[in-house]
Amino acid sequence: LRARKNNNMDLLTWNDDLSTGVTEIDTHHRELFNLMHWFLKACEQGKGEEQIRRVFEFLDNYIVYHFNAEEEYMVKYDYPDYASHKKIHQDFVKDFAKLKKEFNNAFKGPSTIKLLQVQVETSELLGQWWINHISKTDRELGIFLKSRIK
Repeated sequence: LRARKNNNMDLLTWNDDLSTGVTEIDTHHRELFNLMHWFLKACEQGKGEEQIRRVFEFLDNYIVYHFNAEEEYMVKYDYPDYASHKKIHQDFVKDFAKLKKEFNNAFKGPSTIKLLQVQVETSELLGQWWINHISKTDRELGIFLKSRIK
């Protein structure tokens, strides 16, 4: 993963090292990286609350769509690590739901600190989780799928 400096913030940059070699999955991953760029820039510009809401709305649908697509490939091609990969997806969905709840609760009281904490947690979950998941777990899936897809 390469990072580039922009206004003192490291922004995630897609590179070919993250590619799984499966066009549909890589397209989804690029979209997720674009989302992170957008979110981090919004936080830097002080638009975090509004953008976190948009990120959550987008991801509510997109992660289900993306995870389902990956899991369909795994089932179709009889991926041996399907159960553990699916569990990782399920854990992310739970973590994301918890983060959404924290975000909504941050506005029940007058605390800017809570919002900043949720921004940081959102950045960590979306950034680090996706980087680790894509560069390791999904790359292994991609290697397997490339050997099966003709």
